[in-house]
Amino acid sequence: MAAFVVAIFLFVSAYGLIYILKNSVENQGGSAARLETQLISSLIQKGDIPFLLPVGQQDLFAQIVTYNYKVIANTPNVSNQKLLVQKNIISNKMQFFSNINQQDRDQKESQDADGPYMVMVKAETIPKLETGKRHDFETAFYYNSPSVRPSVFKAGKQKVYILVAVSLASGWDTIGKLESSLFLGVPILVVLVAGMVLWLTAKALAPVREIREEVAEISLSDLHRRVPEPKSKDEVARLAKTMNKVLDRLESSAFKQRRFVADASHELRTPLATLATSLDVALAHPENVVWEEAVSDALVASRRLSRIVDELLLLAQIDEGGLVISDSSFVDLDDLVLEEVAFAIKPDKIKLDLSKLSAGRILGDKESLRRVIANLLDNAYKYGTSRVDIAVFTEESKVIIEVSDDGPGIEESARELIFMRFTRLDDARSSDKGGAGLGLSLVKEIVATHGGQVYVQDSPNLKGACFVLEFPAG
Repeated sequence: MAAFVVAIFLFVSAYGLIYILKNSVENQGGSAARLETQLISSLIQKGDIPFLLPVGQQDLFAQIVTYNYKVIANTPNVSNQKLLVQKNIISNKMQFFSNINQQDRDQKESQDADGPYMVMVKAETIPKLETGKRHDFETAFYYNSPSVRPSVFKAGKQKVYILVAVSLASGWDTIGKLESSLFLGVPILVVLVAGMVLWLTAKALAPVREIREEVAEISLSDLHRRVPEPKSKDEVARLAKTMNKVLDRLESSAFKQRRFVADASHELRTPLATLATSLDVALAHPENVVWEEAVSDALVASRRLSRIVDELLLLAQIDEGGLVISDSSFVDLDDLVLEEVAFAIKPDKIKLDLSKLSAGRILGDKESLRRVIANLLDNAYKYGTSRVDIAVFTEESKVIIEVSDDGPGIEESARELIFMRFTRLDDARSSDKGGAGLGLSLVKEIVATHGGQVYVQDSPNLKGACFVLEFPAG
């Protein structure tokens, strides 16, 4: 395509150049012919026509012809025996001829001069003299042509034609050489352009080929591999950087997925093993089993298993973008807190303070927000020693929920880690409380989906942990 476009451009340019040069040569020839015609015309009007006309340049030929096509004067480089052009084309206009009739005075033979020619023909009238008198050129004409009758210059028929021919051979020869050069040079140049474009394209796309080959060899087992990044700062280099960033995300996603599967399998295996063991023991030694305790233990394990499965499904739904927040659904967080407080089982040792509960409305999904409050409340009940405070209030354009407990608190270095999936700290907030490490991760995901944020700080009143949730007010 590049070669085709260049070829069209070069051919059009070459044709335009030749056309302009030919017009220039023709214009120069026409200007020379008009200038010579004006000079001869001025001589005729004065009645002073020399037998040999003045010539301005070597490749210019001129004649003065009578009304009956007799040559009465000419330039030295033309015979006075023949017309430069045919009789039937004599008229007042500029014409183009491929050749003219020219005779070399030394060789006394007719020959065609090199053409082409610009020929100008102009009619002129010889001024009359008194009766019985002749012009000098008439006397000279009769002397040189005694066989011609005097009727050539008969009174009342003094009309003559000026014929001027200018050779364009030198200019045409130069243009012809240029045409030959362009005829050979343009195709060669097009071939060179095509080869250069192919070479440059191949060189420019070589990094792209390397990137493609590297990506084609990358599989799930070697996502650590990266494509080569060119040192240039062009689009190919940016493509390589973008591709490596994509591979980084894929590797990170694959790692998280593998870890998620491994952690989920571990967390599901524990309650399943507990449930299966208790049932196996009960069936093997039914006489030693207190069936109410066995059923109760199995029920606890199954509920824990069911909760883990629900949390895993919800996290998977959030990862796939399946949690949709309806802008038309308003949720009163204070009412939702009261509902969850009434539903949750509070340990007898815990005193619950709701004195800082005030109105707070946001746009969101009620059921997912209910799970957030339930997880935070369950977390506070597990790790609190004697008191849990819940506050809901509106501050500027935010609705804030604070859940505080008087438990051991959370070290500042671990306050980001606790929101990662399957993360449990090694202190009192560990697996002995029965958690799978998914509750706070769910809280963070759901809050982020609602356009809010969650973080942990030290409780100013209870000296334990204080979970703070901030939502945009509805």
